[in-house]
Amino acid sequence: MKKSWLHKCWPLLLALVLATFTALADASLPRDLTAIEAEAFRNDKTLTGQLVIPDGVTSIGARAFEGCTGLTGQLVIPDGVKLIGSRAFAGCTGLTGAVYIPASVTYVASDAFADTNVTILDGSGTLDPDLPEGDEVITMTDLPEGLAYEITAEGAVITGYTGPVSARLTIPRTINGISVVAIGDNAFQDCYGLTGSVVIPDTVKRIGASAFFGCSGLNGTLTIPSSVESIGDFAFYECLSLTGGLTIPASVESIGTSAFAFCESMTGKLVLPASVTLGTRCFQSAGFTGSITIPSTMSLGANVFSGTKLSITWKAPAYTYEQTGSVVTITGWNGPVNAGLTIPTQLNGGMVCGIAAEAFSDIGLCGKVVIPGTVLFIGDSAFRSNPGITSISFAKGLTTVSAYAFAECTGLSGVITLPSTVTSLDTTAFSGTSVSVQIAK
Repeated sequence: MKKSWLHKCWPLLLALVLATFTALADASLPRDLTAIEAEAFRNDKTLTGQLVIPDGVTSIGARAFEGCTGLTGQLVIPDGVKLIGSRAFAGCTGLTGAVYIPASVTYVASDAFADTNVTILDGSGTLDPDLPEGDEVITMTDLPEGLAYEITAEGAVITGYTGPVSARLTIPRTINGISVVAIGDNAFQDCYGLTGSVVIPDTVKRIGASAFFGCSGLNGTLTIPSSVESIGDFAFYECLSLTGGLTIPASVESIGTSAFAFCESMTGKLVLPASVTLGTRCFQSAGFTGSITIPSTMSLGANVFSGTKLSITWKAPAYTYEQTGSVVTITGWNGPVNAGLTIPTQLNGGMVCGIAAEAFSDIGLCGKVVIPGTVLFIGDSAFRSNPGITSISFAKGLTTVSAYAFAECTGLSGVITLPSTVTSLDTTAFSGTSVSVQIAK
């Protein structure tokens, strides 16, 4: 007698049913998991049954399981978990019974189990909805030492300051047992009243953009440890009263645009790693003194040291530029500013055809500027606010002089003659100077 397809396939069907039943009964996670990221399973309706968290997990991020209504039964938090983030299990309405918080936990958000029916017990089985055994637990709105922060899977990130307007700055290594790994963007921006030195803890990996922007009251030194990997744009911009020198450790890979611009009271020595990337105007008008060598391994934005008193030995190219095929546009200058400037006709095998907007703006150029005939255009504010420029030489070939190109170059005087090839001259190109401009016939 011929077997039916159902008879032949029943083992496979049974396996599928069992697999489905197992999934429904036991929502297991990968055994090698060590951290459950924020919102990792948020509103995941495929997670059903009892949740099994692997023993190696040390942190459960904010909203990690929020809204997982298919989870049922008792939740077990394994020993070794240190962090349970905000609303980690909120809205898991199928969870029942008691949740034991092991002694390893140093932080559990007050709303971690919001909108559930569970009972919170500490490791000894004592009813204690607020504290795990032996450790204080604080909510995300509690601010130690006036600091606002968030807890991530990686660690604590300082996000703001809500303390007294006038206070001495202290940055902790840990917040409630969790290592501080970053100073977030704008964390202390415009906190003018903060005073003292800035000591970055050796747990911090990142200093965010504008983290200390405008903190003009900080009047001590700045210490950056070897744990830091990046410093964001405008991180210490206009920290006018920070003093001493600055050593950037070899661990730092990049320093952003204007990160230390106008730190005018930092009059000590500047020490940089050989392979760091420096953003545009990174140290503009900072007070650093002494000598520094810029190796060819260093990557530089435009006008990194403009307005400083540093004695610089250049092994890296002084010009910054953009190149498309054989066409080069100069975007900035990192060389000496006191001996005039002659724009080259070629860079890196390409012809220099243009000078970009703000390429040499406000960098303290002095003396004569010579612009060759390969240059076709001069961008907006390209040489603006360099009162030390005493004369400019143009060659035939130039076609465009853009808005404010030489505005406020007050050292210029007399008659400026542009070549006959100029077809576009903005009326503001020489505003704020006493020169008379004419185009050759």
